[in-house]
Amino acid sequence: MCNFYSCIIDRKLKIYDNPTVSDSHEYIVNKFKLGDKKLIDRDIVRIEVLPDYKKLEKKFNKKYWEYKVDELGSIPNWYVKQEKKIQGLVFKRVKELFNTLFLIGGEYDELPNDVMILVKDAKIRKLDGKKTIKILDSSTVQEMWDSSTVQEMWGSSTVQEMWNSSTVQKMWSSSTVQKMWNSSTVRGMWNSSTVQEMHDSSTVQEMWNSSTVQEMWNSSTVQEMRNSSTVQEMWDSSTVQEMWDSSTVQGMWNSSTVQEMWDSSTVRKMRDSSTVQEMRDSSTVQKMWNSSTVQKMWGSSTVQEMWNSSTVQEMWDSSTVQEMWNSSTVQEMWNSSTVQEMRNSSTVQEMWDSSTAIKWSGTAKIRKASDQAVIVDRSKSKSKIYIGKTK
Repeated sequence: MCNFYSCIIDRKLKIYDNPTVSDSHEYIVNKFKLGDKKLIDRDIVRIEVLPDYKKLEKKFNKKYWEYKVDELGSIPNWYVKQEKKIQGLVFKRVKELFNTLFLIGGEYDELPNDVMILVKDAKIRKLDGKKTIKILDSSTVQEMWDSSTVQEMWGSSTVQEMWNSSTVQKMWSSSTVQKMWNSSTVRGMWNSSTVQEMHDSSTVQEMWNSSTVQEMWNSSTVQEMRNSSTVQEMWDSSTVQEMWDSSTVQGMWNSSTVQEMWDSSTVRKMRDSSTVQEMRDSSTVQKMWNSSTVQKMWGSSTVQEMWNSSTVQEMWDSSTVQEMWNSSTVQEMWNSSTVQEMRNSSTVQEMWDSSTAIKWSGTAKIRKASDQAVIVDRSKSKSKIYIGKTK
């Protein structure tokens, strides 16, 4: 969160700050070469003035700002003797910045400055060039272009469209990005925030707290999904790199990919050579089509249907594939895992620990099965049931 405002004052009562670039005292020390290693009677004092963002009004009001001094245990005498005057100087500076860097209420075609600390309860038609909004609170930006940036979105604020590598760093409190184009980026999504559409290799780096991406197109990417967050549809080779904490992808099309799934996360449909590389902790893929692949499944994970030469390379811990068709393959199955139906020359290479395969056709093969395995063999005219070690 933005900690505006930070400054340093010296014994000549000169104020040093750089509010549009950094809130860090160390940044200010380095920029203005203010090194002071003395512990007693030091030459500089670090000050912060923190706003209550939710209470700020269009007109500056000092009562909504908290004045703080760092390193209280070593405050020099020159500061103590002039503290009231120094507070007056600092608040004068804060008021100047408030009047130029804070935008509260109203409608605007563009930002009045290249960098705004807060835009609250306002409507901005367009952000272009290298415009930056540090905090967008309960406001709307209709379009973002040319690497423009919103650092944080609060309070159901909205960006309607993002173009040309524009960036939203964090989304909170049910805020919304309606469309993302041209490699635009949302770095983090929290608190049920939403991206409605992602196009042209646009990226969401992290999704938390039931946040949602409704549609992903044209090789767009979600890097991590946590806390029951959701991607509703994925098209055109789009990618989810990791899924955690019961997060969900509802549909995947056209070679889209989920690289890892953890903690009961779910992919409901996969089509057109889509891929899940690892599944752990009871994660689920409900349907897989057109040569789709799951490389590993752990922790009672489940694939309900697999079609068109789809493959699961390993299954562990009571995992289940309910149906496999068209030369599909499971290479290993462990711990009471189950394949209910396999057809068209499908193969399970190994089965262990009371695993079960039911309904076989074509030239299906099981190479190994452990003690107590039950195999219903329909590869010949007369079905056979094997109980015990089977080859």
